[in-house]
Amino acid sequence: MTADLDYTAGFQHVRSASRLLLRADAVDAVSEEADRLGCQRLMLVAGRRTSTSEVFTRIRHNLGSRVATVYDEVVQHAGTDSITKGLAKGQATNIDGLVAVGGGSAIDTAKAIALVLAEGGQIEDHASVLTPSGQLVAPPLSKAKLPIFAVPLTASAAEVTPGLSVRGADGRKLLFWDAQLAARVIFLDPKANLDVPAALMARTAMNALAHAAEGLYSLARSPITDAIARESARRLGRAMPAMAKDPRSVAARGELLLGAHLSGHVISNARTGIGHAVCHCLGALGGLTHGDAHSVMLPHVLRFNRSAAPEALQALGAALLDRPESSTDAEEAIRGIQSLQQALGLPTRLRDLGVDSELLPEIAQHAVRERGILFNPLPVKDSSAVLDLLKSAW
Repeated sequence: MTADLDYTAGFQHVRSASRLLLRADAVDAVSEEADRLGCQRLMLVAGRRTSTSEVFTRIRHNLGSRVATVYDEVVQHAGTDSITKGLAKGQATNIDGLVAVGGGSAIDTAKAIALVLAEGGQIEDHASVLTPSGQLVAPPLSKAKLPIFAVPLTASAAEVTPGLSVRGADGRKLLFWDAQLAARVIFLDPKANLDVPAALMARTAMNALAHAAEGLYSLARSPITDAIARESARRLGRAMPAMAKDPRSVAARGELLLGAHLSGHVISNARTGIGHAVCHCLGALGGLTHGDAHSVMLPHVLRFNRSAAPEALQALGAALLDRPESSTDAEEAIRGIQSLQQALGLPTRLRDLGVDSELLPEIAQHAVRERGILFNPLPVKDSSAVLDLLKSAW
């Protein structure tokens, strides 16, 4: 995909201060990395199931006396009450860092705790707001944050992004953005990841693939994010079938983790569009995991945006098929996603995931208040277009 760059408007690109370790047994370096940053009073953050896993036990043993407390009550779509509980533990033990083990919910919970420990108040006080006039208002979050050490066990890419989401009391997703919240040290361990079911990895990888896809057509994209998005999609398109064929392949797990990680770098700058806006609301109001929501919605979202971003979809299709862009078209990107759905046994309809059709209008109304709407290539004026998109996937 080629496009002339407007050098008058230009673009900006922000890189986090993250340190990445990608190798088998990377998690064994957690104590060394904690010492390097001078962290001796750490909080371990995970869900209940993850806290009983071998990798969590291994990390806790490795850290030894550096563990000041454990917060193991993380749940899917963590809410403000969950953040408040974790925050209280951190304050009571005077922690100087957090170690998040698990998927996006665990890592986002650690980010939220770090945010409020630094900025004070309640987590709700620091959310970005999309005004009725379509302006995104983000409060200044300038105070230094405690370092986060992330051990991602899914393909959410939450470890590298400066954003996070928390479920509000009304069920709506609250969104936050602070470059200091990207994990300071990231451990991508394909060997430890073998204990994570391949089916779970495949579904969360669809979330990562949606990062790359939406980054390619985002109104905030740049030549840098385009290049990373293509490489992310290429690796994911290769790794997902390989992992399905051999779930015990360390190489396939490594490729998938790396592809997902790259997708996080994409949306840290390019931002996401209507797909993520809708999937946030399908999670908060419909109870779907982010991976399940994207597994269903991605081909429908691509078709929705096809007329506004044919070159972006052409680039996505070429990356998925690992061939020159000149030999692909926009429709092949959609067919490529559908082929992955079929090959990996992923859900294809919202009704199959138990979403009540009567909820769709409410989900659509919430989605148009999400910040992703601002960066979508096809303008979204009201909830009717979003409702049509949801109905096409139901």
